[in-house]
Amino acid sequence: MNEIVQLTWRLYPATLLMLAGLALALRGLWLCHAAWPRPADLMQPLAWLRGFRRAVVGLALLGLGAAWLWQLAWLCALSLIVGSGEILESSLTSTRSCARRRRHAAIRRSDPSVTGPVRQRAIPAAPGRSGFQRAAPLPQSGFPVSRSAPL
Repeated sequence: MNEIVQLTWRLYPATLLMLAGLALALRGLWLCHAAWPRPADLMQPLAWLRGFRRAVVGLALLGLGAAWLWQLAWLCALSLIVGSGEILESSLTSTRSCARRRRHAAIRRSDPSVTGPVRQRAIPAAPGRSGFQRAAPLPQSGFPVSRSAPL
């Protein structure tokens, strides 16, 4: 193991590791920025968390490459500890959030009172009749669904 750390040509794999880490970190930051709320939109926390996790992995790889290149044991330990800790925390948060979303969707499917009453649309009455008549209920999206068209 000591031979790997003290290779004379460690510059090349360490630089590749640092470049891969930098690319991964920049991609993660771009994903975080894409998930950030716009003036007329809401933030997407799961997308932001996935970008954050990718950025942390990239920074940990960058730190490991730098630690290998400059032979700094403390930087290697710091990169491994912080990187693994943040990955664990963000993975647990993401898993918990996805489970909560699935549970809430199952409750909505099983109990329609959670989402409110089913909306009805009114269509003009047949010729010779006054007023409006009720048509089939609209789905929750608000757009009519054709039942005869194949999917």
